[in-house]
Amino acid sequence: ILMNDVILEDITGAGSANFSAINSIATYNVNGWNVSPPPSAPLYWIGGSGSWNDPQHWSLTSGGTAGTCIPNPLNDVYFDSLSFTGNSDVVSISVPFSYCNSMDWTGSTGSPQLLSTQNDNTLRIYGSMLLDQNVSANQSVILFRSHSQGETINTNGQPLGYVRIDGFNGSWELQGAMQADSLEIINGTFKTAGQQLHVQLMRSDSLSTRGLILDSSVVYAGNWY
Repeated sequence: ILMNDVILEDITGAGSANFSAINSIATYNVNGWNVSPPPSAPLYWIGGSGSWNDPQHWSLTSGGTAGTCIPNPLNDVYFDSLSFTGNSDVVSISVPFSYCNSMDWTGSTGSPQLLSTQNDNTLRIYGSMLLDQNVSANQSVILFRSHSQGETINTNGQPLGYVRIDGFNGSWELQGAMQADSLEIINGTFKTAGQQLHVQLMRSDSLSTRGLILDSSVVYAGNWY
């Protein structure tokens, strides 16, 4: 069995067949497959407003030529001084599954917005996240999916929408105060590191192994279960 350009998760190849995936990624709990990953080069957003899954908005260099591939879980993505053309450009998460490794908005211009166009349109981040202080992400749906220790989250004071922590053996540490409509911890460990946390809903009713380390943080939660 041979597959191309797929993202594998929670799948086992069993029996006498050979299971191979070329230019593909095994994210978690993949057994019995021979997986050849694609290049993991960083990608840069270009061209102002648009959909995350439009290759015309991604380039291999800052301000460079459009038309490269869209991000996968191995690609770090950058939004910088050459990403936007207007004052209120929107980066839309317009399909159910969008991906990147780490995401960095340092130096982005104007007042850009990261927007999930529907509640089930989720950006899956397999690394860390750094927003700029001018970025609006309060209508986003973000799933932190890393399976590694030492990931970080820094919103630079910008509120988030719906946030889920779900990475087996992963850990995330706040590098500044965080505000969100909802924070759900499913798998992994979330560390507030003394930073203030303000959420309308805090949820962690999963049966999986997970951790919440509050340290000396002040936590405001409208509802918690």
